[in-house]
Amino acid sequence: MSEPAATPARVRTPIAAWVGWLLWVLSLVWWYFYYSQYIGGLTLFEQKFVCVAVTTDVCLAIQQKLVMSAIPAYHPQLFWAGVVFLVLGLLQRRSRRA
Repeated sequence: MSEPAATPARVRTPIAAWVGWLLWVLSLVWWYFYYSQYIGGLTLFEQKFVCVAVTTDVCLAIQQKLVMSAIPAYHPQLFWAGVVFLVLGLLQRRSRRA
């Protein structure tokens, strides 16, 4: 009777990676609902999409038009915090495999 082949241990996803994904999703949802108030969700999408990661003059102009919005003005810090946590999580996962 032969022994079953040993299966490699499954590497769990670090909490930092989960936090990074969560922050990314939250930032995208916040960005979408905030900027979709200005002429709809997909109108001027190319110009609005840049606002996910940076604040350009176009983003500031749109924010000026949405100054009375019930949704707080979007700022890309949450997006970049998600990037940092995701990179840290992926580095942790890679170091666990080694």
